[in-house]
Amino acid sequence: NIIQTLGAMNLVRPAAKKADSGLFLIGGPSKHHNWNELALVEQIQQILQANPAAQWTLTTSRRTPHATCKQLLKMASPQLQVIPAAATPANWLPSQLANTEKAWVTEDSVSMIYEALSGGVKVGILPVPRKTQKSRIIRGLDHLIQNHYVLPYCPKRLDLNQFKSSSVLAESERVADIIARIFFK
Repeated sequence: NIIQTLGAMNLVRPAAKKADSGLFLIGGPSKHHNWNELALVEQIQQILQANPAAQWTLTTSRRTPHATCKQLLKMASPQLQVIPAAATPANWLPSQLANTEKAWVTEDSVSMIYEALSGGVKVGILPVPRKTQKSRIIRGLDHLIQNHYVLPYCPKRLDLNQFKSSSVLAESERVADIIARIFFK
């Protein structure tokens, strides 16, 4: 009576991708992660430099520290649009993920990682300090990395266009199909 899923089910669906479009999805400290603003800003700068043709949008979350939000707003440029989470309408993120080619997501943002994978987005993981190596959240993230669903940040591999991910996650559809087969034969 239990159906296991790879991550959280969500409403994000893939759509036609806008060429050279990218997202940065920034979380914040959590039960499983600490925070390192300086390292994060440096990683974002390196990715921007390595992908000069891409147009990026960056958004934060409710957990993003205020100081980090201020620092990220200073990074806005013709290549990078910065939109704080408070300035996004209700279905903004699913809409963006459906049409975006690639996204770099801080590893603490588990829901956004699975939503991006469900949207058919090539996903890179921005590391943030882990509080533990033994939590279910960390094991799930490590599973995604080991099975090539996501690309961990590496200064020598910053172009997600070169990353061949395992596949698009479609857990909501998979579970719906199972339920339909069981109850509506």
